[in-house]
Amino acid sequence: MTHASHDEYYVPHGTNWPIIGTIGLTTLFVGFSNYLNGNGVGTYVALAGLAIVIYMVFRWFGQVIDENLAGKYNSQVDTSFRMGMGWFIF
Repeated sequence: MTHASHDEYYVPHGTNWPIIGTIGLTTLFVGFSNYLNGNGVGTYVALAGLAIVIYMVFRWFGQVIDENLAGKYNSQVDTSFRMGMGWFIF
């Protein structure tokens, strides 16, 4: 297992997960609004959107976990992740 050196900050490559998440949320909201307006297909569209969002969350978190297990993060990146999550939650 390789580890990141302490003098470099790991910047991950670009990802398409935010775009996929946006598509999933849009599909979910369009389906839900169609459901509220009595359109029979709205339920299925909303469920498809929810499935896309769930898929995106698991795959994106899996990618972050894989990068961590590969040793690409050093202690500075780990600290910034923890601080960012703390600011996000609280």
